[in-house]
Amino acid sequence: MARLAIRQVIYTGNMYTFESPRMADGVVIVEGPNGSGKSTFADMIYYALGGTVSMFDPSSSEQHEEIMLRDSDNTISLLIDIDGVEYRLERRLKTNEVWIKDGQGHADLYAINRRGDRDILSDWILKVLKIRRCSSITAASMASSTLQTT
Repeated sequence: MARLAIRQVIYTGNMYTFESPRMADGVVIVEGPNGSGKSTFADMIYYALGGTVSMFDPSSSEQHEEIMLRDSDNTISLLIDIDGVEYRLERRLKTNEVWIKDGQGHADLYAINRRGDRDILSDWILKVLKIRRCSSITAASMASSTLQTT
């Protein structure tokens, strides 16, 4: 199994930009007073990795004021390192796709949610991390493999 490390978080929009410091191996502690952006920082990581964040959802009643209401043309990028190879993941707000760019200038677009048999972002992550994808578990397969008590 490989190792994935988040090296940098980048936000770009028409009005605001943010670049975290590059993060080294080991424990990284994010601290600061209330309202300084710690939760937004974590939400950006989760969103770029394909998560759903209500603050970044245009239909949510609790949108992030600066990012969703004051800014436009927003992109959240992560620089990640997988076993010494750096990749850039880019996800525009209000989309369900992520661009993955390697250091050689190659780029691929992956959907967040499965449609048909095309690989999605999580498939790419598992493949690069050398983690075998499990087939889906159904209720029938669970029932046939229940533990027997004696």
